[in-house]
Amino acid sequence: GKVANMRTRAFRDYVPLLQRVVHDFANRP
Repeated sequence: GKVANMRTRAFRDYVPLLQRVVHDFANRP
């Protein structure tokens, strides 16, 4: 339904952000 689609879109927007944070954290000296 609509709610699941919105949830999927939000999740797909969230994943790259999470990966970026993890990458940034991993690259800390």
